Amino acid sequence: GERDKCNFVANMCVLQQYESDSAACKLYDELNNKRAQFEEYHKDELKMRMDWFYSMPWLLYEDSATAFTSRTDLQMKVSFGQQPYGSSTVSDLVFVLSAYDMKGKWLGFHNLTSAFQVCGGRWKQIQKWFQFGTNFVNECTIDIRDVRSTLAKLNMSELVFYDLYLQDLGGQSSEIFPAGLYPVPVLNKAFRRGGVAINDDAAGPLNDVLVRRFFFFDDQTSRQTVKGVAGSSNGFRIASSFTITMNLRTSVESSIFPPLLTLEYTDRVNDALDQFSKLKVMFKVLYTMDLGEFKQTWTTLTVVALVGASLIWLFQMYCYMRRRQNGQLDYDALIFGVFYAAGAVGLTFFVQCTLVSLYWLIFYKAQDAVFIMIPENTQLAEFKELAMVACILYCCFLGFLVYRQCTYDIFFIDWEKPRWSFSTSGSGKDYYPISTWRTLFVCNEWNELQTSRLSSLEVTLMFMMLLLYGFDLRGLGNITPNSNAAEDTPYTHQSVVLRFAVASSFFLLITLAQILFKVFVYHRYIEHPLEQFVDLLTLTNVSIMLLQDTYAGYYMHGRSLMPFADTSMVELNEQMRKEQNMQVGARGLITQGDQPELKENQCFEVYIDKELRAKYDKKLMRLVEDSRRMAREQQAVPLLSSVKKPDLAPEQTMKAQEEIASVFRRFINQVEANPNKYVREKLFTERVLSFPPDMLMSQDAVFFHDFQNGFGKFIFYGIEMNLAICNILVFCMVDMGTTNFAVAAFVTYLVEYVLRYYRHQVGENNLSEKSLVDSRFLI
Repeated sequence: GERDKCNFVANMCVLQQYESDSAACKLYDELNNKRAQFEEYHKDELKMRMDWFYSMPWLLYEDSATAFTSRTDLQMKVSFGQQPYGSSTVSDLVFVLSAYDMKGKWLGFHNLTSAFQVCGGRWKQIQKWFQFGTNFVNECTIDIRDVRSTLAKLNMSELVFYDLYLQDLGGQSSEIFPAGLYPVPVLNKAFRRGGVAINDDAAGPLNDVLVRRFFFFDDQTSRQTVKGVAGSSNGFRIASSFTITMNLRTSVESSIFPPLLTLEYTDRVNDALDQFSKLKVMFKVLYTMDLGEFKQTWTTLTVVALVGASLIWLFQMYCYMRRRQNGQLDYDALIFGVFYAAGAVGLTFFVQCTLVSLYWLIFYKAQDAVFIMIPENTQLAEFKELAMVACILYCCFLGFLVYRQCTYDIFFIDWEKPRWSFSTSGSGKDYYPISTWRTLFVCNEWNELQTSRLSSLEVTLMFMMLLLYGFDLRGLGNITPNSNAAEDTPYTHQSVVLRFAVASSFFLLITLAQILFKVFVYHRYIEHPLEQFVDLLTLTNVSIMLLQDTYAGYYMHGRSLMPFADTSMVELNEQMRKEQNMQVGARGLITQGDQPELKENQCFEVYIDKELRAKYDKKLMRLVEDSRRMAREQQAVPLLSSVKKPDLAPEQTMKAQEEIASVFRRFINQVEANPNKYVREKLFTERVLSFPPDMLMSQDAVFFHDFQNGFGKFIFYGIEMNLAICNILVFCMVDMGTTNFAVAAFVTYLVEYVLRYYRHQVGENNLSEKSLVDSRFLI
């Protein structure tokens, strides 16, 4: 009977949110002090461990909050794998509630399973939270007027006081329930001292006070009737936020610190006035760990990534300056340096985020003896910021790459010779002009290749949706303790870092699978678009010179061994049959020597001399630039000038093209006649690092044999991995903001569509301007 009265006083103090100035809390303190004078009223073994008096209800922790939440006296070992009964480790935690009614009568012990989950749910799903490592959130919004009826259905509408315990058997089995009860401290955000909620201020845990007893719902001590309001009724208080936090000990494997229950209360003075308001309630369980070591490692990795990006950028700038042949840091070099720096930093940050997220995914899901826990999303601000920076920087870099692909110089060299025939009148020879349809055909085929990729984004996104939604693997992004629990449930807590790992790894694997199929199967046994294009050049007797930098680019030799390319189908087939039967010479530019691969090679990485570039600019490019400038001036919206179809080339420009074509023919003939002077193979380091020659020390042009179809860098084919990385980053960033893989797929496709449209339209206009082929022929 005496204990019921003491519990009644303690309960009244709890209802006052432990306000020390309240009458109930003053009476409790007075009784507590009197009891402390009699040694027989407390047990030393309990006082030393628990700091409470045996015969009085335990309400407050006297020491600091961190002193109790960092205790190491929990004996239990935890595991992610299902453990048999009586095992030394546990996978399912058992929380026990000791309940009291308002008058202090003890109501007994019972397990905490679905209690305090106002939102309800399926019985099997709402009990998953006590499986160790399963972060759990059950939240909803209910009408104020429905609170009492909802709680009544769940048998939680009565005012009951609780003490929470964790069952800690220390590896021993017990037939008694409950056994090995460990008290769980409570952080009551409404705890008051001197009228101030000291647990809910900005000071953090430094001045927090932990308590033991709490209530969930109270509609008996907030009685207030509003005059003039029909049907006014009692107000209430409810623990609208109920959060249990489990903290893993990083120093001892499979061990935990004492749990912490955090409560946030919502007060309603009168529900008649608030009958149209909404109340958000939440039951949440978090399994976490100290991230001090991870943050140090993250900082170290970020520094390493920046150092790696700096080295990559310095090498790229060094190669760029060697290709330019002047060594001056002008505006073009500055722009190149800025965007390539963005690309280098974005790439290393992407690699860092991907590797770190995969580390969390693999080791968290695969571990049995627990040593890591997934951080909360609010603790991953550095990860989200770095991923966002990587996405922005790499998208800028990719935009610059696409812009460079839309501004390169291209020139078609037609090797066809004019035909002469005796006139029917006998007055001499008739001249048949060379047909331009072969050049138009080649130009149109090159235009169609400009947006071709090794992988298909549509196929990638289709398989992504199949894996994530069809096979329900999006559940791998949930904080659940093993990879077998991959299903997505309404209450599991989703992790930013796990979803990044799932999305990036799936996206990358699907893309790489397509690339490998294209390279090792499709290109070898079906068709290779780039090699077919080179074959087409030979059949049409047309060569191409591509220059992306001022002096550097690629040359594709298409001079045919046939007398004429403008011929009938019968003659064309006959010439192809002779080539098939090895009755003609090699196709390559260099026909001398005894190495067949060199004699057959038609693609070259080329570095032209300054004299040739000056002639090209003077005779042709200045006229092209003048035409482009006039088009911009006539365009009302300057930004649309790059999309608008160019006008027909004037006669002066067409004549200039013929002149520069003769210059290029003489240049190629000179290289063909003196291969030892101009042509050489790359060294191993030059092939691996794509290292250009030092043109500052050379006065002559340099031709490198290109066996890898390097001219693909001028189209999407050559920047496949850059496009894939950008797709992955956009997909992951949209998912990070929306937590929806379907929306991320849609936005990623939309961004790709816009990029592809820009590349096609602007690239086609650039091709039309530089080749002087009217855009109406490019279909």
